[in-house]
Amino acid sequence: MSPWDGNHDGFEDQIRALLNDPGSMKTHNTTTSRLIAGSGTHHINMDYSAKNAFGGRVRTTATGYLDPDTCEVIVANYGFD
Repeated sequence: MSPWDGNHDGFEDQIRALLNDPGSMKTHNTTTSRLIAGSGTHHINMDYSAKNAFGGRVRTTATGYLDPDTCEVIVANYGFD
C-alpha cells in the first residue's frame, strides 16, 4: 500500500491492463478488510473510474484478495463483469 495515497500500485496495474482505455483510469479510494479467517488473506476494494468503449467515464469497484506476507493481490472482479 502506498504511503502517499493508500493505493496498491500492483492492484491498479492489474486492473489497468483489463480496461479499454488504460490511460483514463483514476483511483478514488482503496480499502482493505481484516484478515479473513482461515484464508490468510484480506479483502481489498478499489473504487475507480475509467472511460468505457464509448468514451463515457464509468465509476465502479474492483475487488480482490491481498496476501499480507507478499502484498500481492489476486483480482476477483474488476468491476465490469
